[in-house]
Amino acid sequence: DYGGADRLLEEVMKDRPKELNPMLLRAAAQAGAGSLFAARRTLEKAMREHPKSYLPCYNLANLTLRLGESVEAAREYYEQGRSLGGPRNEALEAKVNQK
Repeated sequence: DYGGADRLLEEVMKDRPKELNPMLLRAAAQAGAGSLFAARRTLEKAMREHPKSYLPCYNLANLTLRLGESVEAAREYYEQGRSLGGPRNEALEAKVNQK
């Protein structure tokens, strides 16, 4: 029940608006419910609030591809995450290194 999870996480974020994990979970729930642009906004907020975390970058790389945007844009998010210390993600790397 992605919609229910989104509503629950919305409430959690009212008490803890800057915590990374609720933002990531909410973006996943939004994406699962088909609200890809809402998920993007949530992940972009997570990037702003947690500029040293690679997780929002990796999630945005995947979401960018789901939205049908360019592989180059997804690669930029992935590379940004790697520059922040993110571990190599072979599955994501294969997607963003397609020509």
